[in-house]
Amino acid sequence: MNIYSGERSATGRIRVRVNGRPLNPRSSQDPNNGAEDGFGWGFAGHGPAQLALAILLDVTGDSDADEFDQRDFQRQFVAQWGDRWQITDVQVREWLETSRTLHG
Repeated sequence: MNIYSGERSATGRIRVRVNGRPLNPRSSQDPNNGAEDGFGWGFAGHGPAQLALAILLDVTGDSDADEFDQRDFQRQFVAQWGDRWQITDVQVREWLETSRTLHG
């Protein structure tokens, strides 16, 4: 099981980890949509979109995340997180399965 976590310090420094190691943002960077500035959460924007995509790509093995999933995951999870958060790959997979069942 992979555990994704993030923390934002009082000075605004952001750390996102998977199993204690930094989550690599490279696969989620897209200069065409502004998602190259780094991760963010707790609001709707480019940083949270990039984090949502990075987690989904990591969980699905870079093969099964799409724009629909990214937007919904960002809205339902990433935009709601506070200064500290944690989610497991099991929770993400369960969400993906439920979301895709509901939306066909």
